[in-house]
Amino acid sequence: MRLPAWISLLFIAALLPAADPQLPAELEGVGVVERIGDSIDLGLTFTDETGRAVALREYFSSDRP
Repeated sequence: MRLPAWISLLFIAALLPAADPQLPAELEGVGVVERIGDSIDLGLTFTDETGRAVALREYFSSDRP
């Protein structure tokens, strides 16, 4: 007999550790400001997972991210 997916998810969630309610010091004062409709400079550079500097435009094609 196979369990429904939602029951399986409940079991998995019960096994996960509870989130620590205290923020790490690095996250103190960090927030999100929504700027819906604004555009982002695609020339901004970030460091990817390999340590390489990558322009944001490299992650977008002509019509889709």
